[in-house]
Amino acid sequence: MKVRAGALALLVSGAVSAAGDPGATEDLSGVPMQSATVAGDRGQSAGATHLEAARASEQAGAHNDALVAAQALPGIARPPLGSGALILWGAAPRETLLLVDGMPVPALTHANGASAVLPDDLVSGLTLAPASPDPRYGRSPGGVLSVDTHLDAAHALRLAMSPLDAQASAHTTLGPAQVALAGRRSLLEYLLTPALSSTARELFPLPHSWDAQLLASLPLGAHETLALTILASSDAQRRTLDASDSALSRGDSRTLRFGRVGLRYTNLHDDGRETRVLVHAGDDFSGTSVFAGGATSAQRSWSQSAGLRASQRSPLGSSLSLTLGAELLAARAHLQRNGALTTPSREGDLFAFGQTPGASAASDDWTVAEVDAALFASLPFTLGALALDPGLRLVAHASDTSLLAPHPLATADVGSSQLEWFAEPRLSASWRLAPRARLLGSAGLQHQPADPADRSALFGAPTLTSSTTWNTALGLHLRAHDHLALEATAYLRALSDLATRSASAAPAPAQLLTQDGTGRAFGLQLVASLAGVADWTAELTALLSRSERVDHPGAGARPFDFDAPVSVQAQASWVPGPWTLGARLRVSSGYPRTEVIGATFDSRTGAYDPLFGAHNGERLPVFVDLSLRAARTLAWSGGKLSIFLEAQNVLGRPNADEFAYNRDWSQRVALSGLPPLALLGLEAFL
Repeated sequence: MKVRAGALALLVSGAVSAAGDPGATEDLSGVPMQSATVAGDRGQSAGATHLEAARASEQAGAHNDALVAAQALPGIARPPLGSGALILWGAAPRETLLLVDGMPVPALTHANGASAVLPDDLVSGLTLAPASPDPRYGRSPGGVLSVDTHLDAAHALRLAMSPLDAQASAHTTLGPAQVALAGRRSLLEYLLTPALSSTARELFPLPHSWDAQLLASLPLGAHETLALTILASSDAQRRTLDASDSALSRGDSRTLRFGRVGLRYTNLHDDGRETRVLVHAGDDFSGTSVFAGGATSAQRSWSQSAGLRASQRSPLGSSLSLTLGAELLAARAHLQRNGALTTPSREGDLFAFGQTPGASAASDDWTVAEVDAALFASLPFTLGALALDPGLRLVAHASDTSLLAPHPLATADVGSSQLEWFAEPRLSASWRLAPRARLLGSAGLQHQPADPADRSALFGAPTLTSSTTWNTALGLHLRAHDHLALEATAYLRALSDLATRSASAAPAPAQLLTQDGTGRAFGLQLVASLAGVADWTAELTALLSRSERVDHPGAGARPFDFDAPVSVQAQASWVPGPWTLGARLRVSSGYPRTEVIGATFDSRTGAYDPLFGAHNGERLPVFVDLSLRAARTLAWSGGKLSIFLEAQNVLGRPNADEFAYNRDWSQRVALSGLPPLALLGLEAFL
């Protein structure tokens, strides 16, 4: 039995626009697609990439969305369908810090991964720094993906529509201030549903999402600026097996909503000093549930956060500067969980889609409060062909968990408080071997606080402390020709003190999780970029990697849940005049899965419980996707109109994103990803 979402949907949409500033119209149709991604211009950090938004949104498969293109940057593994997760150099999604104007956010794309939480016209560019050595940032052992916004004074209104979503944004001035207001609503759930079979509708994680933004910038002087960023985003999705019978239906659902407010002060002094201050606050809700046969396991989290980061960079000479700064982060998370002890599952759990939560039901309600206080410094300098940037981050991490022991073992609500101190040295270096060759290196120590979801007295361990990660990378950049750049970067990540399931068959109360886990990730990233040759731009990237975990001392190594040993991508763009023609081919290893080798019948619940084989002993099939794009830009004195047509999954491969089983686990099906789609959209600026 094979379940496929094998429909071809041709979905057409349009846009309407209003008048703006005719004198500021810019025609971008003749600019190369990836002018900022040539390997020789990637910056001082090994493996780092900067991508201009105007070029990113024109890539095939990006759907006119710059942040969607970030999922295809070198070093990032293909995200699982319906997750939008960024898996960078074998790191867990939670270990990669996502920033918008310096504010940490939980996601940059909606859950379907096909649309961003920021419209394209509010994004100026994005910078990816794997295993970032920058001492300004903590809680980022996997790296940093930073997004910068901007205000477009050239157009008053942008209205766009595609089968994925409808968008609108308006730019105006209020006295000396520039202001932009934008919003988006997903449409795919309404337009794609008629093209899918009744079975595929239940299994395909169609998104229900929206987002909104408010940006403002006020000049305070010749070099002083005060900027405001407000973000809001919401996502919900659900997958179901056997939906026709509510008593037998199985599946899962996920919800994520967040809001952010940030205020930035920037002062570029006449003497070369730079002063930057950021104040931000956020509110998040996330929920995950697993249901089967009338039983449900669910976890919900409400969290509030606030932060302050201030820094000043001072030049100390022509080849030396000093940056000093401080950061304060505070967060409070209130969590509720009910159901089985191991569902919803966490990384490393033996679990299969559609698995019954189990007969053992429990519930917990707990709160985790955290405060990080950090001082950081960097002293970049050059000595001839050698450029060094040593840095240090000093961190005090205080946390408090509301319950130290589960009810009814606890006679009173006694919590647990901890104080951890860290010194995190960082270093990046660049050595110019020849006019066209550079050797880049980076190394650094990072700590990641325990996930509040793991600090339940009943479902985890409230006394968990931070994990430790050492990152090292070494890269060689060659400008082989004026138009050709080559890059090779090798990396190694070593992890310790990871939270894992207790090895004991009967763990003590409040010790369901221990910190016996270790891990490593290593690999080689290869990039070849071609630009400026007869209106052609092309890039070939390959990531050969291995990411594995050891859950307990003496246990064998297993593949990490997001391990993808091979990821190859080729993309090209041709810009003949006002046209842009592009293609992207992506080939990636399937993610690890644990095979179900049998089942036992539970007479208490009337359900079958799976018996598992080797932990992560098999993989999903290889993922292959070919996307094509054609776009035409029409410009006139009053504005610009862009029309694009994208064909996704042109090869028509089912591209299984999950395995699912029947009720007694005797038959397995492959749940397919996106069917072949043709997306026609229009975007107008006036």
